[in-house]
Amino acid sequence: MLNVKEKRSLLAALLVFIIASALLGGRVWLRVTTAAPKSGGSYMEGLIGVPRFINPLLASSNDTDRDISSLVFAGLFRIDHTGGLVPDMADSISVSEDQKVYTIALKENLTWHDGEPISADDIVYTIHAIQDPALKSPLRITFTGIEIAPIDRKTIMFTLQRPFPSFLSALTVGILPEHIWYSIPTAQAHLAEYNIKPIGSGKYKFKSLTKDSTGVIRSMSLQRFDEFHGARPYIDELTFKFYSDFPTALEALQNKNVEGLSFLPISYQGALKDSKNIELKRLTIPQYNALFFNPEHNALLKDRVIRSALARAVDRDRIVREALGANGTAIMAPLIPGFDGDMTESNKLGYDPESAKTILDAAGWKLAEGRPHHDYRSGRKYPGREHHPRELGSCRPQSVSRRHLTGQDQEGYHRAPRIRDSALRADHHLRPRYLRPVAFQPKSASRQ
Repeated sequence: MLNVKEKRSLLAALLVFIIASALLGGRVWLRVTTAAPKSGGSYMEGLIGVPRFINPLLASSNDTDRDISSLVFAGLFRIDHTGGLVPDMADSISVSEDQKVYTIALKENLTWHDGEPISADDIVYTIHAIQDPALKSPLRITFTGIEIAPIDRKTIMFTLQRPFPSFLSALTVGILPEHIWYSIPTAQAHLAEYNIKPIGSGKYKFKSLTKDSTGVIRSMSLQRFDEFHGARPYIDELTFKFYSDFPTALEALQNKNVEGLSFLPISYQGALKDSKNIELKRLTIPQYNALFFNPEHNALLKDRVIRSALARAVDRDRIVREALGANGTAIMAPLIPGFDGDMTESNKLGYDPESAKTILDAAGWKLAEGRPHHDYRSGRKYPGREHHPRELGSCRPQSVSRRHLTGQDQEGYHRAPRIRDSALRADHHLRPRYLRPVAFQPKSASRQ
């Protein structure tokens, strides 16, 4: 018979044994098992702006439209989680030796959200709609001069006028259902209700929307499409709430009216510094922003030598570091890493001010006396200019000089780049006109 002291010692030993066994068993369980997401549930996200065209042919200039369109519509190809280009609705592809003919076969049993089958005719209709001037699609220039024809119900042939290394990247555009859109005049397509109640073939399909008393869309819900041809998403339902500005959206996140924001500018991220239940994630997205030379209003920029020197005189890494808080990656050409295309020559155009100086010296440009080292003059005459010699350092805003980085404005022409949030409409800020350089902040996702 155990006495009281022995019973206590036995209970203590038994308790230690149980705890040790649980800890050991837990470690073994963690080693031999893998955490996996559970299918189901819902997610609510805040977006800035109001959807107008959830239509891949019209959505490229509006972040809200583009984000939702990417969920509702599928293309022949898509960008995977690594940033690479992979087939979406395409099953196989063959390219001619001269790189001008692409033949693409579709996957079997593709269906639209309304149950109708997808065929080559839908692909042909979509490309022709993009090419139709009446639609005014921002994508039209990409598909200008490209011919498309169906070979059979599951095969399409594209014929290019000349090789286009990044052509497959253009085929990530979402495909429209011909049986829905063919009866709508192209010139009236902007008014169609299908732009806000879309029918596509993507992983999510339209479910419902709500409007306020003035008719403005305030929220939209999407439902998982169970017949999707690719890997099924885990979340059953997505709801988007639309806000007019970032402070309002940020307040909604902090008050738990939404579970996440798709994008938050750097200037607002400090408000989340001390938050314990909101996590800021930085995601890489397949988009670039650039400054382009506009020779139409500055004859100097028609000179390839000048453009080459200016390209070498711009410190892209410094712009990313100082203007964007290092939230981006400098690239040397309008080709995103992971996409098809040869950037061998473009990669030679990295920041090299000494090389830029040598190029200008060899072309007859001389350092202007009494001027900073980045001001050059030449006695060469350029069409459309009344005053000579002309200072390269005093070119209109289409040229890029070091003053754009330092904020100097000695000549009245150069100013620091104005930072624009990419949520603002690019068609407003970048429509053809006499432009100042505009830089954009890369997206940064904020999730709770």
